[in-house]
Amino acid sequence: MLNCAEAIAFYDSKDSRHRLLLNGGVGLPSGSIDATMDGMRLEYCMQVGSGTFSLLPGFTYLGQAEPWGWGADFNVIQRLGRNGNGYRLGNAYTASSWIARELASWVSLSVGLRGDVWENVHGADPTLDTTFEQTMDPDLQGGRRLTTFFGINFSPCCERFLKNQQILVQGDLPIVESLDGPQLQTSWSIRVAWQCGF
Repeated sequence: MLNCAEAIAFYDSKDSRHRLLLNGGVGLPSGSIDATMDGMRLEYCMQVGSGTFSLLPGFTYLGQAEPWGWGADFNVIQRLGRNGNGYRLGNAYTASSWIARELASWVSLSVGLRGDVWENVHGADPTLDTTFEQTMDPDLQGGRRLTTFFGINFSPCCERFLKNQQILVQGDLPIVESLDGPQLQTSWSIRVAWQCGF
């Protein structure tokens, strides 16, 4: 799925210590939903795309009192219609909150919590035999997860070569995970992000 999203400042205090952003976007059906292996259609979680358009509403709150910063957000993936194989993936909801502390002008640490809920598939792909594999059952695709995360953010604003760039390294560790069916569990993950401003 290809996402096109934008954030608009809905509220900004006079001292810019409190901000509320409204998020909105559209997800486009760019990935395949017909992948196969040995001539058999792969189950829902193994398909690259969703095959449907999606709405991406949400909001973000940001607070700051140097050297501290904090925030919270809530985002939704609202699936629309059904794809060419007769189903649509379940909606997904994500809420998170975090606090960060600046150690120097170019580096900060953060810690937070994130909750994820994703629903079961609506409809069904008629080529998937639920008696063959439980992973092909559209009613066993949902789940819930609570994750704690720790991050370090580098913003070398004073270096000419790296000006207006940020590098984030974040580790995620699930605390609680409840899956509706035989899905892959998450033990831990590490993400690295690079952002460049113009």
